[in-house]
Amino acid sequence: MRKLGAASWDRLIVWAWLLSLAAVRAGSPDERDPCWEARAGLENLAGTPLARPDTWSWAPTGGLFYPNSPAWNAALGLGWAAGHYWGLFAVTFGAIGCYLAIAYVLARRLGAPRLAALAGIMGCSLLAFPMLSGRATMVVQAMLLLALAAPGAWRPRAGAAPPALGALVAGVAGFALSGIGNWVHLSWLVLAPVVAVAWLAYGLLAPLDPPPSGRHPARLADPRRWAPVVGGIAGLAGGVLVSPYGLATGLERSLATQRACVGLILEWSSIVTPRVHPQWAVFGVLTLTLSALTVAWPLRDWRRVLRDERLATVTLLGLVALPVAVAGLAMIRFLGISMLTAAPVAGCLIAGATRRAARWAHGRPQAGVAGFVGRWATSHPWRVVTSIVSVLLLPGAVWLGPVRHATPPETAALATLPAGCRLLATGGASGVALLTRPDVTVWVDGRADYYGRARMVEADTFYSGQGETTAPSGATCIVLAAPGEREAVPLLTARIEADPLWHHQ
Repeated sequence: MRKLGAASWDRLIVWAWLLSLAAVRAGSPDERDPCWEARAGLENLAGTPLARPDTWSWAPTGGLFYPNSPAWNAALGLGWAAGHYWGLFAVTFGAIGCYLAIAYVLARRLGAPRLAALAGIMGCSLLAFPMLSGRATMVVQAMLLLALAAPGAWRPRAGAAPPALGALVAGVAGFALSGIGNWVHLSWLVLAPVVAVAWLAYGLLAPLDPPPSGRHPARLADPRRWAPVVGGIAGLAGGVLVSPYGLATGLERSLATQRACVGLILEWSSIVTPRVHPQWAVFGVLTLTLSALTVAWPLRDWRRVLRDERLATVTLLGLVALPVAVAGLAMIRFLGISMLTAAPVAGCLIAGATRRAARWAHGRPQAGVAGFVGRWATSHPWRVVTSIVSVLLLPGAVWLGPVRHATPPETAALATLPAGCRLLATGGASGVALLTRPDVTVWVDGRADYYGRARMVEADTFYSGQGETTAPSGATCIVLAAPGEREAVPLLTARIEADPLWHHQ
């Protein structure tokens, strides 16, 4: 039997960790939105129009329901049709795995050693843990990172290719990313201009290979430089025009979601909102620090950026990560986007810190701190530790991932509901009911953009046990989480248990 070399062993370690992380997150039942999204996808696949009157609620608010991620809904619907929760698990595992793979490959292309790249991606992913989920935003994040990596993938060929070919390739790539992205999630209406600005900056900064004649490797007049930029921006703009509802309606639906959710739902809240846990302020500081370091690295020697394609890519990542991190101070959801965008750079920063630590320890007496730092600044002890820990955690990853495969805890209770009853539950449980009990209608679910802010505020009032009545008028069945569980609403539960009009089934 041939013995594995260090490089092969490192690859095995990397993919064991990344795939285990993807499996654990795909198996988590915490995110319920994929359930109602899968039902929406199934209905669309059956011929139901994208925008349609609501038939899921027993108290509809009027107007049309606009799914904001129709392509992702269809993927989830196909997963459910193929294998129920196993199918949802597989689709989610694929989305998370794609992001992690793209981030790792990009970190390696930026020069991070394998274990350093793994450490950076795992660290950022664990900090942004809630972002790794079965929602369309996970696919959007993978596509965003792919878009930011694309110019560097083409750059080695740009110098020898005709300018017209560069414009065509970039145009097709831009159109595909923007067009498909807008069907995956309407947020690409905003991301397309962001990517366009990043591609423009990269086109101005990155060197050509082979370089143009003359002294200045950043000569802007060379058509091999600007033709792909023009083609790519045109493609991104064209992709926006094929979004599901058109540009104006798509932007309006995005604003409707923001108006309904801001300050009410955690990911749409500021880190200084009184009800927000202080951990999010710490997360904000860490995200700002990483994004600032991503920008500061190439600024240390901006002339080198014109000669080093890797630093041009780092600059591009920083131009996206830092403004998004600043926006995240007002809306937490953007902190996760920034952290996951800068994750490939984190591996490079870790590698740089390790090299500086090794240089500091070299030549000093190997007893004490210098010896400890010198030993742990090499890859061998980390290779041993990560191997042992991955083996120890493997049973847990299998249990939390494939064995659990994202089966929500409400499933059994929802199966006992009377046929056709009108359900009161939290948004998460209602989403599960929409998929597993299509005969049951709900009062409110995860579609905040459809229900609007007034209904969301009213729902919070009932969940907190402060409603004028025990339950909204019209409800005939109730499913609530047990005390101590994640979605428990103890005051409402106590009020319902004390109300003689309601009884346990």
